[in-house]
Amino acid sequence: MKKFSLISKLFVLVMLMFPFITFAQNHFIRGDADGNGKVSIDDVTCLIDYLLKGSWPEDQMMGDKIKVLFVGNSFTANSVFYLPFIFKNGGLDRFKIAFMFSAGASLQDYVGWFNSHAVVTYEYDSDKDVEWQNELRIPAATVADDDWDLIVLQQSSKSSIDMTSYMPYTTVLDSLITNVMSGKSYQIGWNINHARGAVAYNYPLDILANIHNNCQTNGIGIVLPYGTAIFNALTVRSLRTAGGGFYRNLKHGDNTHLSPGLSMYIASLAIAQALSDYFSLGFSAQNDMTEPLEAWSDSSSDDYKGISPTYGSFVAITENTRTIAKAAVAAAIASPFAITQLNNEHLSVIYNCDGCHIEGDAPTSLNYGEKLSFRIVADDGKEMQSVQWRYDWRGVGINYTLGADGLFEMAATDNLIITAVAI
Repeated sequence: MKKFSLISKLFVLVMLMFPFITFAQNHFIRGDADGNGKVSIDDVTCLIDYLLKGSWPEDQMMGDKIKVLFVGNSFTANSVFYLPFIFKNGGLDRFKIAFMFSAGASLQDYVGWFNSHAVVTYEYDSDKDVEWQNELRIPAATVADDDWDLIVLQQSSKSSIDMTSYMPYTTVLDSLITNVMSGKSYQIGWNINHARGAVAYNYPLDILANIHNNCQTNGIGIVLPYGTAIFNALTVRSLRTAGGGFYRNLKHGDNTHLSPGLSMYIASLAIAQALSDYFSLGFSAQNDMTEPLEAWSDSSSDDYKGISPTYGSFVAITENTRTIAKAAVAAAIASPFAITQLNNEHLSVIYNCDGCHIEGDAPTSLNYGEKLSFRIVADDGKEMQSVQWRYDWRGVGINYTLGADGLFEMAATDNLIITAVAI
């Protein structure tokens, strides 16, 4: 009863004070402090918030705009480009997403460039009428440009398999950012990249292990597992053949960058879910029905003004591939540092040896990303002539130079046929 009496008195207080308070809207209902078109107990809470915080709900809502800056390279562009469209389609319209882009840029590069070398910065601000915009800016100037809530780092694809490339550059770059932010509150996050297609750099499990180690070492608890989602999707053979081009997978014909459409959608959807979880935005990737348009990445389009550095041919999303994409994202969010096998498919390995033999374990069945490591040795009195590998759908073999003592090593990312000849 006392509680009700107190609330009643506060409500009367709202009614008495309301005419003397200036609100943002020009037309209002007397007593409608929260501007929802009706008078209720919520208006009392609204006034109490005003007295305590000095701002109205709409002012607080303006402050809820999330601001995320990515520091990266072309893989960053691949992963982030669809993010604003997914957010908007999900009803989220208070954000500013930006990323620094320089092809192949590493953490070490950004440390050296931070105060002196301009890089292209792309920005999508939900308050502006245009889509992505870009300009050349020094990294320090971009960092100082706004009160970023989250600044996300990413290693270059070539360097990501080398654990020594992460330190001390992660710590140094974080320190440079902290100095520029001048006491502003922000968090450092990490964008998990996918792998380059070249054999020398395509070690998905090593990449995930290195990033996990680096995040633990530097206390980075916010990870955006777009690369993990791509790896998960590639465990499904139908998606490994979805991208067109010579390499026929989710990547562009250069076997490195993600193609616009399906693969870029998977990447951005994983980032959208991770950001939603961190900022408590209520977005669900499992309910997303965003349909990427080819025009989004068309620099000549008057409607979208797409200027992102995208690569390759557009790959449309089907009902089946959207289901797989969502499963890949869900698994990446649950286990960001592990590849999740989305079905019971395994990769096969076939060995054809002529005048030579294999020493060590030579498995014939592997999961996506697992490493092959064995020695190919010529039979007595013979010398190795050639070693080639190819995916089972490719007609032409690719020459492989054996390492010390005949070591053959690569990660399995599709069904393999390995042919070795000694004469």
